[in-house]
Order: sequence, then C-alpha cells, then structure tokens
Amino acid sequence: MKAVRNMFFPEEFINQVREESDIVDVISNYVSLKRGGSNYKGLCPFHSEKTPSFMVNPSKQIFHCFGCGEGGNVFHFLMKHENMGFPDAVRALAERCGRPVPEIERTPEDLAQQKIKDRIFEINKAAASFFFETGRKTSLALSYLKSRGITEETLSLFKIGYAPDSWDALTLHLKGLGFNEKDIELAGLALKKKSGDGLYDRFRNRVIFPIVDIYARVLGFGGRVLDDSTPKYLNSPETPVFDKGSSLYGLNLSYEAIRKQEYAILVEGYMDVITTYQNDIHNIVATLGTSLTRWHVRKLQRYTRNLALFFDSDDAGVKAAKRSFDICVPEGMKMKVVTLVQGEDPDSFLGKYGKNGFKDRMAEAKPIMDFMIEHTLKEMPQKTLNEKVSVAERLIPLLSMISNPIEQELYTNQVASLLRIDPGTIRASIRSGAAKLRGKEDPSKKEGTKPGKEAPVWEGALVSLMIHHPDLLQEIKGRIEPGYFSDPGLRSVVQRIFDSPGEKPGPGTIQSLIPAEDASLAGMLSRFLIEDQEPVDLQGLIDRVRQEHLKRMKKTLQEEVEDAEKQGRSREAAQLVREISNISLEVSTLQQRLGTERRNVKA
Repeated sequence: MKAVRNMFFPEEFINQVREESDIVDVISNYVSLKRGGSNYKGLCPFHSEKTPSFMVNPSKQIFHCFGCGEGGNVFHFLMKHENMGFPDAVRALAERCGRPVPEIERTPEDLAQQKIKDRIFEINKAAASFFFETGRKTSLALSYLKSRGITEETLSLFKIGYAPDSWDALTLHLKGLGFNEKDIELAGLALKKKSGDGLYDRFRNRVIFPIVDIYARVLGFGGRVLDDSTPKYLNSPETPVFDKGSSLYGLNLSYEAIRKQEYAILVEGYMDVITTYQNDIHNIVATLGTSLTRWHVRKLQRYTRNLALFFDSDDAGVKAAKRSFDICVPEGMKMKVVTLVQGEDPDSFLGKYGKNGFKDRMAEAKPIMDFMIEHTLKEMPQKTLNEKVSVAERLIPLLSMISNPIEQELYTNQVASLLRIDPGTIRASIRSGAAKLRGKEDPSKKEGTKPGKEAPVWEGALVSLMIHHPDLLQEIKGRIEPGYFSDPGLRSVVQRIFDSPGEKPGPGTIQSLIPAEDASLAGMLSRFLIEDQEPVDLQGLIDRVRQEHLKRMKKTLQEEVEDAEKQGRSREAAQLVREISNISLEVSTLQQRLGTERRNVKA
C-alpha cells in the first residue's frame, strides 16, 4: 500500500517508531485500560464521561472514542493529548523507544519557523553563559546566593547567574557575538527604548535562573531582585520557544528521578526547587510562580501519574488546592497535599528542619480529596439541615470529578457518614450534577457529540469492507469510483487503495491510510476501522453509494440547466435535461432495488 508522503521524517523512520511504540502501552500511561473482547476500554481523556466509550485496538494499533469522535494511531493520541505537532510526537516516541532521530525534511514555512527558534535558542544559550560568568565575578550576587545556602556545586548545576545593574550590558554583549537587535528582542531579553533607537536589557540587577528543557535547551529566564525593588520576580515573556503556562523549572534535572520514584513534588518557586534538590531530593519541579495548568499536568504525565503539592493551611492554600484539584483529577493524576505553616515554603522549611524534617512532612501528605473534605468540614458548620446541605453542595462537585468508580464510591460513603445522610442521596446528586454540567458545556464537548461533519455511514462501511476483506476489492473497483464518495477524506483513502495495483489492503495497512496531518479524517477512519466488519450486504452498500452519488450529480446538472436557460443556451439545456432524465431513471431503479430487497443499510 502506497503511504501518504510525510513532510517531516522519512517514511521508513516513522514506520519504525510506530511499530516500536505499542499503542496500548503508550495510552496506558494516560488512561486506565481494561480488556474487553478484541479491544481495550477506558474513560476518554478528551471529554468527560462516566461510562467508557474510549477503545484501543492492539492488533490494528488504533484508538477511537465513540463519545467525542477522537481517534487515530499512536501519533494522533500523543498530538491530541500533549497539544504537540506531528514532528514533536515522532520525536517523543522515538526517544521513548531509544531510536535516534534522523534529519528531517521540512516545508519552507517550517524551515523558516525552525530557523527563528534555533536562533533564539542560540541567543538564550549565549545569554545564559553571560549571566553565569557575570555572576561568578560579582560579589553582590555571590554573597546573596551564599546567604541562601546555595553551594558552588548547586550554583554550577543550575547555571545560576546574575544580570548586571546596567541598561545594555547583555544587549551589547550579544550584538558583539553577531546577534541582531530584532532577534534579541524576539528572544525576550531586551525591549525597545520608549524614545530614540536601540534596546535596553529586560533583566537588570537580578539573580538569574535559566529555564531549561529536557533537551538542555535554554527556553527563557527568571530573575530575582537583590533588594526591595518590584517586581520581586520577573520571567521572560512568551516567545516562539517559551510558554510560561507549560514550562516547569528543574524538569531537565529531575525527570529521571520522577520516573524512577514514580511521583513528582510540585512547588512554586525557583529557590524551592534549588534548595530541595541540593538536599538530595531530586524529583521536584516548579511552575514558575504561576497557577498549575493542564499543560503542566500533561507534561508531568510523561513521567508519572502521582503528584505531591505544597500548600499553606490558610484560605489561600485551600483555594489553590481546589484549583489544582479541578485540573489534576479530571486528567487522572493522583494527588497528595503537603501542608506547611503559614508563611513557610519548602526553601525556608528545609532551612529550619533539614532534609529529615522535610521527609517527615512528606510522609504526612494527604490525598487531596481527604484534604478538601477536612478543610470543608473545619470551615463550615454541620449542625442544622441547611448547613449540611451547604457542605454537601461544596463537596459533591469534587466527588463527581473522580473518574475511578471505586474511589468515588469510597469517598461518597465517607462524606455520607460524616454528614449522617444516605449515600444514595449523594450518588443521585452526583448524577444530577453531572447531567446539568454536561448541559452547560460547549456543544462540541458534550458526550456523544462528534467534532466536524460526519461522513455518511455507508461510505465508511464500504471503505471498512475494502480494508478488512481485500478479496472483495476487485468487485468493488469494478462497480464504483473514488469520485462516488462525498467525503473528501474518504475519497482520498479510496483513491490510494485503488492506486495500488497488485496490492491488497488489509488490517496491516491501516496505519498508512490514517494521515498525520488530518485529525478529523483520523477520527473518522478509526471509527470505521476499530471493529472488524462482516462482509454483509455488499450489494446494498454499493447501491447506496452509487445512488447518493447520482443524486448529487442530478442536483449539479439541474443548476447547470438553470444557468444554460438564463443565458439562452437552449440546445445545451436540452442535452442536460436528457442526462438528468437518465440519472433519475437509474436512481429510481436503485431505490426500488434497495427497497425491495430491504437492504440493511443505514439511511
């Protein structure tokens, strides 16, 4: 089967990565799957549901959700779940299976975009070296870091540096290395002067923390003042290589420890990571001072599904825990909460109680649902009926987000016991609340709503027959053409099948039929291909495809007749009318045959 040409990597390499990346193993890192017949089933990670409609077929190496319509192969899953492009999905899976990534073929647009990114990475690397070397020669910066307990080894490991108290020291240094002002500004390291020409440095008189990805590329920087200036912390702006909402500080040094220990510690600040890491606790990352996002969570899910978060025990801490709950629990992350005394953070806590005290506090971590129940009961009275109703209304939305039915049942019983009400009442409220929530969702995200326009089911069924029963292909090719298919995606698939002389399609060729660049077509094809199809009613399917094709032709010809008559082309109009008459006769014959034989073809 001739594969679709890929614009990025050699087809042979893509096929090797795909063959070595078992789709069940990959998806199992994100979704709890259970065997059910020839497929594995689980709760869809792309929309909210209580009954599994997400299927993974190990023999065909494809997935499909019958609830939201997402589907495709292992690349499509990673692209959708991690919000990444096809090249990045290939790289991620190649890294997972230990296969070196070759040079890639790129479109001119992709080459231009990558050239910009590469240039920014070069500028960031040069800036990081400048900051680091400046810091080693600046007593003010060294004194500050020493006062925070940072050792020389840690300073070098994290490449902590210093931006001098100058308006243009970095800009002049980078220009001296051959970088132009436009790229320096694009990298977020300098800003245009409000008056006159030129740039001024963004970071001045600050300790600098380079933000590095797992490929050792400098994405951006964080800077902390050495005095009482504001803002206390300053990060790089959004650039073509830096996204604050998905970047995690320290991940470049911690991802192996996270994977090995099977959980990650998530903190807020740079110094929290540095101090903790220096105390031989290496499975730690920070969110750059921002709230946790689902992109942070999905990045961590590559290494673990277990997360420990630090919160204050005050109201702000409870609110932060609630926000994290809303993000992590629907994503399938298991979370524990570590509470500290108000005003403490991991950095200051380690300074007072040391590594052993930190580990003791970690051992006291509570599952986040326990934390939320405890603080809700502490905050809200439960003496009167109305008070109990208020507590239940606070907790039921949290219970409804728990996707594991056993865990949800246990917590439901716990809450019912604490409030002394019937667990069945809470279960009913959970179901009712879920239904109301679905009613408020965007229509494209509701259960059972398919994205985009659906291809006619008879067209998909016929394509499925061609693939699952290659012995029927010659008969089908003799009676229909690719142009008979109304859906352009299916039409292109049929064309590729027909263009393979002497080669019969089969389940092994499914991968080559699912294009990486067309997520909509991938979802559609996976729907028709996830299950084997019996070769029933081939005649009915062919008749239906032909009939609908003729109806479309008739409509087009009728429009041409109107146009010809308006322009006085009576002879042409008469010829078109005769063609319409012939088509109508054939449509009628097909309709009679379909009706008489009661073909089991869904209308």
